[in-house]
Amino acid sequence: MDREKFVRASAEIRVKEKQLLNKATFDRIIDANDLSEAIKFLNDTVYQSFFRDIDKAQDYEKALTKEQEKNFAELYKISPDPRVVDLVANNYIYHNIKVYVKDRLLESELSHLYVRIGETDWKQYANSNQEIEHIKDEYTNVIDKASLEYQESKSAQNIDIVIDKLYMQSLKDLADEMDVDLFTKYVKDLIDFTNINTFLRCQRQERDVSFLDHVLFDGGNLSLEILKKIYYGDLDPSSPIFRHLTIGKFVEKGIESFKKTGSLSEFERQKDNYFMQVIKDAKRVTYGPEVIFAYLYAKEMEIKNLKIIFICKLNGIEASLIRERLRDSYV
Repeated sequence: MDREKFVRASAEIRVKEKQLLNKATFDRIIDANDLSEAIKFLNDTVYQSFFRDIDKAQDYEKALTKEQEKNFAELYKISPDPRVVDLVANNYIYHNIKVYVKDRLLESELSHLYVRIGETDWKQYANSNQEIEHIKDEYTNVIDKASLEYQESKSAQNIDIVIDKLYMQSLKDLADEMDVDLFTKYVKDLIDFTNINTFLRCQRQERDVSFLDHVLFDGGNLSLEILKKIYYGDLDPSSPIFRHLTIGKFVEKGIESFKKTGSLSEFERQKDNYFMQVIKDAKRVTYGPEVIFAYLYAKEMEIKNLKIIFICKLNGIEASLIRERLRDSYV
């Protein structure tokens, strides 16, 4: 990948980074008396125009989604290589493909689940019952494989399994094609986090070990054979199998919380914090694809934090507990 092509884009991203919410702003939002007051603290930020358009404070999700969609559209225009944006956007694109396949095969009304991220307006095609035209062969392949699996198994869950596998493969392909150290590390570590998360959920659901063959992903640093060997045992948070992993201490904290609470919420928070720690290294990069990727991830965490705060405000949760649930900030 030619880093010189990213000089101008990196400069534009540095300007956008200054628009990310700082700790002082987040503190004011967290300490607000209620949801309406919390939203008022987003005046004079990039979010203000979308929040002006909502009828009531409880519709905050609509405003945040609009800002997220706008951000991805801008980054696709800024980035000299769309694959850098795809590395983050594919999460939503493959989500849309899931919704589209289920919309068609299950004859369900799922139009409210589409997200307008990426070049294809999946909702438009679903509503018109027209065949999708001018989409990547990659997406056509995903639709065909998921549809064939459903026709053979009649299992909606298998649609998710097939598309999840192909989504993770898409990330591996992108990382291999771009050959950027940060991207390779991101995908490998994401696979490990996802596999451990899936391992814990399958244990809790008392699934047979053979089910792991369908839902675990190849390509991470953690051996799948080792995971299958220890499946029927009690997973020790400080197990030696995690020691050689850079994600080790974050996984340990997540598993400890899971064993105490039965919830994977803290595991997910630890995962997000780990990646935030990783992408902060991009601040030292003068220009390159890492700058765009780091900003995208930082923006995703900012929006996630706002969603956490607002749902907590809606439910009357006190500020100290809100802070415990937030992800680390890039700023």
